[in-house]
Amino acid sequence: MDWEFLDSLGLDENVSRRILEEHGKEVERECQRADSAETSCREAREALARNEYAGAVRCAVGELGLKFSSKAAERDFIARLEAENLELKEGRLEGLEAFVQAQREADPGAFDSERRLPRFVAPAGLAGRPADHVAQARAMGAERAAAMRSSGEILKNFL
Repeated sequence: MDWEFLDSLGLDENVSRRILEEHGKEVERECQRADSAETSCREAREALARNEYAGAVRCAVGELGLKFSSKAAERDFIARLEAENLELKEGRLEGLEAFVQAQREADPGAFDSERRLPRFVAPAGLAGRPADHVAQARAMGAERAAAMRSSGEILKNFL
């Protein structure tokens, strides 16, 4: 909308000026809404890219079959890998092998290739089959129950 259009309608100059002012305010509001929508769209694209990269990092770590000495070591490795911001080509991280090698050299204790699980053994004096332990525990419980009954009967005589 412009001045010539309003003048061609035969409107008064003051009325035309007020219409143009109101139209200008409306255009400004719409421009602000468009800028806000554009900003939201850009932020959503950035968040999507970050999530895609984080997923590629976790997938790459899983595919390599890396074993870590602890969960904290694994979280630290993933955080460093994400911070490195390696280039993502066709769903694969370029330079991942070099990064892993550098991390192995920098912190060899974080990686555990052949981690042995702790072995628990029976306490001294309880060697034998589990069934023997159950029988032994039952016998001990029965002895204790009998002792409690007899002490209860003794107490009845004195009370």
